[in-house]
Amino acid sequence: MRYARAALEVKHRLGDQPGTAAALDVLAGAAVADGDGERAARLLGAAQGCWTRAGAARAAGAPALLAARDACEKAARALTGEERYDAAFQDGLRTPTADAVGYALDRTAALAPARGEPRGEERGGSPLSPRERQVAERLGISRRTVDSHIEHILGKLGFTSRTQIGVWMTRRS
Repeated sequence: MRYARAALEVKHRLGDQPGTAAALDVLAGAAVADGDGERAARLLGAAQGCWTRAGAARAAGAPALLAARDACEKAARALTGEERYDAAFQDGLRTPTADAVGYALDRTAALAPARGEPRGEERGGSPLSPRERQVAERLGISRRTVDSHIEHILGKLGFTSRTQIGVWMTRRS
């Protein structure tokens, strides 16, 4: 599991969505092996989000990975039950890549609060700057949408931080 975590960290830093997705799939398998079907479901959902952003419906071109992913899903469903699995998978699917990576590396407690619990911005703790909130509100899009767009920009430009985007934009103008 140590190597899968190291691979996840490197793949994410490089903006490698398929590599990040594959590492999340491997860590989902480790969660199933530990008997934590709900964590596995969240990680599978997060991995699916990465596969989708990479333009693949699933782990395209990797039959062994597909077989392992299917076995992991089946085992996670058996551990959690259909309803809990589906809810956890959807939580993972909705999570921005950076948050999913933090969760997979045990840097955050969970991908999303339990149903009915307020999210960060609803508790007044928005991670967005006042200007980012202003832009998001004016555009009428959610924080997660903003995060998703930023993830895509970072990946396409090969950057690892928002600051690099700002420097790049300044140099271009």
